[in-house]
Amino acid sequence: MEKLFNSLFFILSIFCLYISYNVFISFRYQYIIREDILGQKTSFSAEEILKLPPIPNIGVTGIPIASLQANYFFGEAKFEKALDLLDQGTKTNKYLHFSDFMRAKYYMSQKKYDSVYFYSKRAFYGWPKNIEHYKIFNNILVRRKDTLEILEAFDSINKRFYDRSEYYDNFISSLADAKLRYMIIKYDSIVSLSENDLIGKWQQAYEFETGEVRYLNNTIIFSEKYFQNSNSIYRYIKRNDTLFLYYKESSKLVAKYPIVYSKKWKTMILQNVPKYINMDSVVTQNQFFKKILE
Repeated sequence: MEKLFNSLFFILSIFCLYISYNVFISFRYQYIIREDILGQKTSFSAEEILKLPPIPNIGVTGIPIASLQANYFFGEAKFEKALDLLDQGTKTNKYLHFSDFMRAKYYMSQKKYDSVYFYSKRAFYGWPKNIEHYKIFNNILVRRKDTLEILEAFDSINKRFYDRSEYYDNFISSLADAKLRYMIIKYDSIVSLSENDLIGKWQQAYEFETGEVRYLNNTIIFSEKYFQNSNSIYRYIKRNDTLFLYYKESSKLVAKYPIVYSKKWKTMILQNVPKYINMDSVVTQNQFFKKILE
């Protein structure tokens, strides 16, 4: 009996030693994996990461090891194996929804936005405690211009948590970005402006698909001969659809801009206006103006 007990004790000791060794090695891997995730780097190849011991199959934070391994396969564009590992991770621990989050990131990189929406929504509502789930869900909602669902998602946070400023900051930013996507930057029903049509006061504005117009503190005035902005007065000539500006007292050309008019939106468009100048190039933008009736 004593020999049997000693044999069992020896076998149990070997088993415990095996488990402890695997856990120790796994913890070392997990520490490096954590640093990789935080630093957005890869310390292991896809082949190397598979050498991680099978015990335990869940990390110290509850994230399945298979889901962590998938990140390295994504990095090497081995997508089929990466998705297979995510499936394994979901079976191991479906409650953290880390695999759903990883799938959303993958589909975002592939520009498969319907899939991003599906998996990011499942990740966020399944485990809203992870702010990264919230961020990627808001990201796709901004792309969809879905201000209503952005409000609904934040309302669910308000009901679950108290004083989570990082969620509020992302909410405000996402809501503003989504609204900006309604801004009209591509105007149709474009026609030419006659010089008589130009005469008057114009105010720069941003126009939205909702009908909202936001006016900026920038006005320009056309008389029969002169163009006036907040800085100076220039002589102007309009040839075809190009506006030429000259110094008032000389024939030296200051600038020239394509100029057209959207009949549908009643908006004048000055094209290729310099926004800022860097050492290598000039960055331009289109500016939109509404005529002010006085």
